[in-house]
Amino acid sequence: HLDLCDDKALARAVPGIDIVLGGHDHTLTQHWVQVPLPGGGTKNVPVIKMFSDARTLGRIQFNLPKTKDEMAKGNIGGPLLEVQVDALPVDGSVPEDPAFAANVVQAIYADPALAPLADTAPIVRLVGALDARESQLRRMEASAGDLVADAFRWQAAQGGKPVDAALVNGGSIRPDRTFRDALSRADLY
Repeated sequence: HLDLCDDKALARAVPGIDIVLGGHDHTLTQHWVQVPLPGGGTKNVPVIKMFSDARTLGRIQFNLPKTKDEMAKGNIGGPLLEVQVDALPVDGSVPEDPAFAANVVQAIYADPALAPLADTAPIVRLVGALDARESQLRRMEASAGDLVADAFRWQAAQGGKPVDAALVNGGSIRPDRTFRDALSRADLY
């Protein structure tokens, strides 16, 4: 989970890395980094980043050269020639795989730390829109930031230490959507 500059530095610093799949930047990017080889020469290493918050699934196709002998053995040989990156939406346009979904639900219920992700029952009804979009939270005051700051103030008052103001890093609020009717534990987790 490094920024792009650090991902590129990693590719250059660690011999043997053929591809870097990074995070942090929240945008679909593909960069080629020229990396020196120990015996001389260079190779190109792709650095690929995908969008954030599991709204897309990255599909990456590698095109590698093969020699006739290696093709017969099924082994790949030679440098990476081309990489094709696609971002597939994680929404209703892609049919759900029932077996995979069952495994995810089972894993969530098996881990107490992940249990809130399965709890989608409303815990609070909203009287107005709750704006938790990244474009708002990272640039200006937004209702989701106000809610979190007020929750911090309320919690401090419960401990006998009332405060006049609370500051919240907007980047720590991650839904990147507007809530209209209700919030669940899964929404807040």
